Amino acid sequence: MITKFNRRRLLVFIATIVLLAMALLRENVFLEINAIIHQEEVNRANFYLFYDFFNSFSVEKLKIIKVFLTVLFVMIMIALSYFIINKWFKNDKFNKITIWFYGLVTSLFVIILLTTYLLNLFDVSYFFIRKILGFIHSPIPLFLLFSLFFYLTKNKNSLKKD
Repeated sequence: MITKFNRRRLLVFIATIVLLAMALLRENVFLEINAIIHQEEVNRANFYLFYDFFNSFSVEKLKIIKVFLTVLFVMIMIALSYFIINKWFKNDKFNKITIWFYGLVTSLFVIILLTTYLLNLFDVSYFFIRKILGFIHSPIPLFLLFSLFFYLTKNKNSLKKD
């Protein structure tokens, strides 16, 4: 029999596996799209699931698909991270911190992107912009927030015992 606590843990475990799978899928999809756009040779021994599908599109369409997929993966990673933190901790303050954290990082990304684009400095700052976006797309924010919240709850519980 699955208790409510075990069911919650199972949901968090499944959501974490899905988040990690999405990070792997995102990396693979963008490697494929970028290889096609830049007309690079790819090692077919690697994990290229959608190469033939993406190769059927023009470079212009692939660039549009890339922007759409970028936004989609950002939304998925943020939603899964929020879901995991919400289910595990059941703490409104942690939920708000999570929303603020992702909002600030995403806002920073958008501000830098627009500023550098408008000032015609996009090519110079692309590496930095790409690092911020890669951070948002990765499971690292979830791991950082989860570790922080876990520490705070354990520290709070240990203080109550003293």
